[in-house]
This record gives sequence, C-alpha cells and structure tokens, in this order.
Amino acid sequence: MRPSELLCVALMGWVVPSVCAQEPAPASVMHWEKGCRYPQAGWIVLHIEGNPYERGVQHGRLMAPEIAGYLRCFALTLNDKAPSENWRHIRTLVNALFLRKFDKEYLEEMKGIADGASAAGARFDGQAIDVVDIAALNCWSEIESLPAANAATPTGLEGITKRDAMPVRPMPAFERCSAFAATGPATADGKIIFGHITMYDLYAANFANVWIDVKPANGRRFVMSSFPGGIRD
Repeated sequence: MRPSELLCVALMGWVVPSVCAQEPAPASVMHWEKGCRYPQAGWIVLHIEGNPYERGVQHGRLMAPEIAGYLRCFALTLNDKAPSENWRHIRTLVNALFLRKFDKEYLEEMKGIADGASAAGARFDGQAIDVVDIAALNCWSEIESLPAANAATPTGLEGITKRDAMPVRPMPAFERCSAFAATGPATADGKIIFGHITMYDLYAANFANVWIDVKPANGRRFVMSSFPGGIRD
C-alpha cells in the first residue's frame, strides 16, 4: 500500500496560482458560502474567508473527499497492516501532546474544517472526521520526527550510570526535502526565483497540490501552498 518511489519536483521562476491570476471556467468552480474552489494547471485553488471557524467550514465543505483521502493516506503510511487500529493510537497521541498547544484561532479553524468535512460526508473507519483528526493531519511532520526528537532530548539520567540509561535504537533514514528562494538584487530582473525538491512517497505527494487563498476577517490576505485540511504550509 505504500509506494517506495520518491517524488522529485523542481520549480524555478514559477508563478503562484491566485484567484486573480486567471478567470476559471464557471462550470469548474464549487462554492460554499464565501468560499470556493476550482482547478488550475493541475492544482486545486481554494479560496476561504471570514473568521477562523467560518474559513474552516468552507475548507471542510469544499475539500471533504480530499481530506478523507489524505487522512487515509496518513494512516496507511504509518501502518499499512493495521491503519484503523494505529490511527486510534495516533489520535490519543495528538490529543495528549499537541491539541492543547495550538492557539485558539488555529483550534477554531481546525474545528470548522472538521465540522464542514463531516457535514459533507467525510469519514474514516466509519467515523465522522473530527478536530483531533484534523490536528493530526497538521502534526504529520511532528509525529514522524518524534523518535529523533526524543533521542536528542536529555532525560535527566545522563551520567548516572556507566551504561546509557536510555539506549537509542538505530533510526531508519528519513526522506529529505530541500528548497531555495531568491529575489530583489539576488536575481537579474528582481523577480522571485524559487525551487523545491520534494522527496517522499508518491502516495502522500498526490495530496500536495493545494493552494489556499485566505482572506481573514482581520489581518492581511495571503496565499500559501498546503494540503487537504491544512492550516499550515
């Protein structure tokens, strides 16, 4: 279930999609309240606006199938033999370690995403997707890096015994990504040049095609690359 291939993508001088970049075909646009989504050059462009919960509901309603698919991808990537059982452990981990560390605005947005996706029929293992599931999707990198982080963090037992009190098991090699950006005097014409090499399993790469155009009720409008259910790039 987990492809072994690696995806390598390099982008140079590429123009970020925007709801203002080109007029999408009317038939391709999906709407929910103030939000909308449409395809553009192989990407999903998602526009959301309002307060955090409103933005989240729009996100969840418009991206429900992709959110459910991405959650399943995460569960299978972590354990393709028992994804449902393992996901229950992941939910407990996220609930205990990460959920209460998010700022209120992020929690409200993730709750909106979960409510919107669930109302649109998004399910995993027969259960409606909730805020813990969405938080887990946004903590993917943290969850995968926990073993290395624990190994690098002192326990307080250092130097107490001659032997290492907390032996570290050999870690498998992790995938790596790399990126660069240049602008202003660093480029010939002053325009932005950026590149990115993404190296991870192709299954997860299928969901890395989302651009979110965010117009908050308070603050500046911005565009970011993301993933289904993501509040971060």
